[in-house]
Amino acid sequence: MSAFAKAGIDLIDAGYSAIPILPGEKRPGRFVNQQWVGMSGWQKYCSQLPTRFEYQQWEQWPDAGVGLALGEKSGVVAGDFDYGSPEVRAAVEAVLPPSPVRKRGAKGYISFFRYSGEKPKKWFINNESVFELLSHGNQTVMPPSLHPDGMTYTYLTNDSLLDVALEDLPRLPEDIHARITAALQPFMDDTDRERNERDVKRSDPDPDGAQTIWQEINETALLNLSLWVPRLFPDTKQRHDGSYRVIAHWRGVENPNVSIHPEGIMDWGAGKGH
Repeated sequence: MSAFAKAGIDLIDAGYSAIPILPGEKRPGRFVNQQWVGMSGWQKYCSQLPTRFEYQQWEQWPDAGVGLALGEKSGVVAGDFDYGSPEVRAAVEAVLPPSPVRKRGAKGYISFFRYSGEKPKKWFINNESVFELLSHGNQTVMPPSLHPDGMTYTYLTNDSLLDVALEDLPRLPEDIHARITAALQPFMDDTDRERNERDVKRSDPDPDGAQTIWQEINETALLNLSLWVPRLFPDTKQRHDGSYRVIAHWRGVENPNVSIHPEGIMDWGAGKGH
């Protein structure tokens, strides 16, 4: 039996959107005219389950691996630790809730969480991926598929996705992108910071606070950074996107971990907004 026949049907019966994977590879595939080819348009299974006709065909395909289409339909996202540094891994683990379901990867492991609309994102240090949040539009290869390196994917936990109810998987914090970016600041250079902070929503220091005159002043200040940031921080320089990078002198640090941006102010070193 193929990995898909062994595990894919059970995943689909449990409400997860499982798809076939090219034998020994990481990408979805189809078996056509007695040969394997890549599957185009597989992302639709992030929004819908395969039909009975489809998966009954898939389970007949020789050596098919099994993948889990993540996001909306399956209700699952995955955190992919694919980096060897224990210090970097520990920094990310500190901001993630523990998951009861984890599977082995080639360099690290993948943890599963309950989907809450998270967008996928990858974090880099020295131009190398250190952590990836896989969500809607992504898929992850599941046990017992064969890895390209020759290993077999296995679970690291006693429980698999079939043993844990979806509602028992932990949810990620709403600002998880900002938390991970903040946790990785000590390991980044300026190039890393600029790349990793891109598209990250800056924290709102008081999202439930009353909308007072101070809100209007704050918005005006963010639209006119050049009028006040260089006066408070004389050594700073404006960046190409109109933002500034400054040192949090009030915390007694030396690295410029505070981003003052038209979209908000984020102290990445402390992991909070202002």
